[in-house]
Amino acid sequence: MRRSLPEGVYVWINAYKDRANYYTEEDRRQLGEIDPLFEYNRQDYESYGKRCGAGEHVFYLS
Repeated sequence: MRRSLPEGVYVWINAYKDRANYYTEEDRRQLGEIDPLFEYNRQDYESYGKRCGAGEHVFYLS
């Protein structure tokens, strides 16, 4: 999918955070090639009460 999109289109990969060390180094490398911010997304952080834009500004594929 990444290759079929224009270079300027950002692809977000939502990281699974419920199990420590879920991703191998190779997984992280490959996912980082698609989503350069993937490592930031792996951090389990609170939303601090901020509103989520899912469904309004993004879409979900499974």
